[in-house]
Amino acid sequence: MKIKKICIIALIIVLISSLATSCFAVTEATEATNNSKITKEQLNEKFQELKDNDSEIEKIVTGDNVIEVIKNNDKYEIEYEIEEDKVTFSIEAEVKQGMSWEEYTKLFGDSTGDASDGNIEDGLAMGYYAVANILGAEYKSAAWYYTLTRIEGYKGKYAKSDKWIIMKDAEGVTEIKTDSSEEKVLNTKDFANRTMEYFNSIYKDDTYTYEDSNHCNTYKSITEKKEKTDTSCKLIEKIIINTNADFSKLKVDMDSVLDNGVTEENADYVYTLKVGQKIKFETSQKYSGYSCVGTGIELSEDKNELIATEVGTAKGNITFGNITKSFYITVEENTNNEQLEDITIKIDSDDSKIEDTKIPTTEITSKTETVKNNSDSTTAKTELPKAGINTIIYITMAIVGIAVATFIILNKKYKDIK
Repeated sequence: MKIKKICIIALIIVLISSLATSCFAVTEATEATNNSKITKEQLNEKFQELKDNDSEIEKIVTGDNVIEVIKNNDKYEIEYEIEEDKVTFSIEAEVKQGMSWEEYTKLFGDSTGDASDGNIEDGLAMGYYAVANILGAEYKSAAWYYTLTRIEGYKGKYAKSDKWIIMKDAEGVTEIKTDSSEEKVLNTKDFANRTMEYFNSIYKDDTYTYEDSNHCNTYKSITEKKEKTDTSCKLIEKIIINTNADFSKLKVDMDSVLDNGVTEENADYVYTLKVGQKIKFETSQKYSGYSCVGTGIELSEDKNELIATEVGTAKGNITFGNITKSFYITVEENTNNEQLEDITIKIDSDDSKIEDTKIPTTEITSKTETVKNNSDSTTAKTELPKAGINTIIYITMAIVGIAVATFIILNKKYKDIK
């Protein structure tokens, strides 16, 4: 049985308040030096970049006032309006009695099982990242700043919400004991009969507004309930982005926030690669975890390769079975367009039999690679989340893990938006 408690939001805010303050680069708004108006063409370019980072998004079409997102064989629309000093993104959703849990969470997100943010949060986040990047912020910094402030905003948004325990498709379960008489229990199999009860207990206020004015003053978010009946309601979520804000100030030191303790001195494997080169892992063990801080590499979809994708430095851990190995990788440009050979690392079930080998390389390539195998390593058997499209729930879990040293809740690999 998989359980979600909505009331955890308030606890999260308390735990991350000091961390969030240290992450924000400025506490007062600074007017941007570039007051040029955002254009449709710029938005389209940035949304395409964001699409390329999310394998679930099949297509994005930018019209005059609407951005259509096709994701997982479904589509939703983001309305936008460009004005002299602001850009507004809004998404409208209709909630009806009889909706299934799957239909509801497609819109609003699901923190049970393989958690997701839902189309509404994904769409608004993309809008913020696009504008922030146009106005001088790195995608990574924009994602983390936006995430931290959105979490802060949840404190007010869900302050009056009822507490729910969600049982994910629990067959034959008719009742469950809770810690409090105030907690409500819902089996997702019965969600269609309780859709409006659940929705109205979460969104109790007809209008809720949050501004990041205590930090960088870059946006305001508004949640509105309209056309309410006993069996349906329209919800409009929007963000109004202040294009006069200085987005270049959104610099978050991610390496210090999520430092995994791996250094060039203590890493099991130290490599200097060139863009396009791969490290392949040969093992009979099943892949079971990955964490990485920095830029320059990506984990392949089949989980057995690290690919040098851009110039940068990355450090982290990869786990096969119960064997965790740390790495420290520097990636350089392949300026001479050299033919790059793969590097193979063999990991046996017996930790003492770990062996790393290189497929024969050219003389030039071999000069650019350094290999080191240390017995001392720092383990981190969890996968970090994507920053970019899926943000609020996953990164919330990551921040809680940092604030509370006794546990870490991380579900997916962390992958920078380029």
